[in-house]
Amino acid sequence: MEENDVRKLIQKYRDGKCTEEEKAMLETFYLQYEEGGAPELTSAQLRAIERSRPGHPATVNTPVRFRPRLVAIAASILVLLSFFVWWFKLNHQNEDVNKLAANIAPGGNRAVLTLSDGQKIDLDSAGIGTLGRQQGITVAKTEDGLLTYTVTEGKDISEGYNTIETPPGGQYRLNLPDGTKVWLNAASSVHFPVRFSGNSRTVELSGEAYFEVAAVKDRSGKLQPFVVNSGSQELKVLGTHFNINAYNNEPAVTTTLLEGSVSLKRKGAADNRTLSPGQQSRLSSTGWDIQEVDTRYAVAWKNGRIQFSNEDITTIMRMLSRWYNIKVTFDGDITGQRFTASVSRNRSISQILMALEATGHVHFKIEGKEVTVMP
Repeated sequence: MEENDVRKLIQKYRDGKCTEEEKAMLETFYLQYEEGGAPELTSAQLRAIERSRPGHPATVNTPVRFRPRLVAIAASILVLLSFFVWWFKLNHQNEDVNKLAANIAPGGNRAVLTLSDGQKIDLDSAGIGTLGRQQGITVAKTEDGLLTYTVTEGKDISEGYNTIETPPGGQYRLNLPDGTKVWLNAASSVHFPVRFSGNSRTVELSGEAYFEVAAVKDRSGKLQPFVVNSGSQELKVLGTHFNINAYNNEPAVTTTLLEGSVSLKRKGAADNRTLSPGQQSRLSSTGWDIQEVDTRYAVAWKNGRIQFSNEDITTIMRMLSRWYNIKVTFDGDITGQRFTASVSRNRSISQILMALEATGHVHFKIEGKEVTVMP
C-alpha cells in the first residue's frame, strides 16, 4: 500500500468514516501497542514518512521547533501508519480466513429456563411478559431480555428450584428472587431456589457468571450471606460485585472481585481465603494463587467485549469456542506464544483470527465450524 493511501485512511478514521472492521482492528492495535506488541517501522520507513510530513525541512523553508509532547504525538502517528500498512497487507493475505469464517456467527441472548415442575422454557423464543407462577413467585421476561422473579404472595415456602442454562454461543441476564443480578456467560448454568429462606442464600454455578449481590436482612435484622458453590470452591458474601469462571475445561476456578469483600473456601479443606477489590484468585489442584489484576479483562465478556492480554492460544481458543460455538483442534505446538486483543463480541470471528495471524506465530484452517490452530 502506498504511503498516500495510508494517510487517507488516517484521515478517514479522524473523520469517523472507518468501517466497523477497521475500527475493531484499530482497537486491537492500541492494546498491542500498550503491551509493547505492535509492529514497528524500519529506519527507512521512519525517514520516508518523516520527510513527507507537513512541516519537514525538506518541504518547508522555515525552521520547526519540536516540543516533547508533539514529538510523542508524532511517534504515535508513525506507529499508527505502520499499523495500517501492516493490517492491509495482512487483510489481503488472509482473505481465505475471512471468507471461510463468514458462516460462524457470534453468540446472542439464548437460554433455557427449567421451572421447579420440570417445565422447560426457551427464553430466546418466549414472549414478553409472565412466563409462569410458582411458590408465590412470578417469573417474567422484560422487553430487553431480562428474566425477573417477583414475590406475589406472602407464603413462606422454600421448596422448588429453577435452573437457567445457556448453550455454547448463548448468554443471559436475570434477577434472582432476592434482587441479586446475574449475568450468565456462554455454556453456563445457575441453579437456585424459587424463594430464598433459612440462614443463607445458596446457588450452584457451572461455567461463568458475574454477580451483583443484593444485601438482604433476615427476620432478625442480620445480613443474610449469599453463597455460590462452583465445583471445588464455595464463595460467601453479604453484598458485592464479583465474577466467577468455573468451566470444567479450565485449569482453575477463577474469582475476580470488583467491589466489597468475599470469603473463599476450598471444599474438603480448611484453607480459606479472603479477597479485596482488584484481586483475583485461582483455585487449582495445586492450591490458591491470589494476585492484583486489571479487573476489566475478567468482566469484558459481560460488557460485550472479547478482550485478553498476554494470554496463551489455548486459553483464547477455549474462550472463542464457547462464544462462537466452534470445535477447536491443534496441529503443532505454539504454547509458548502470548497474545493481546480487544474486539466487540458482536464482531465476526474472522476479525479475531486475522488479528492473531498478524503476529506471524499462529495460523488457522477453517472447515465449517471446525477451526484448526497451527504454528
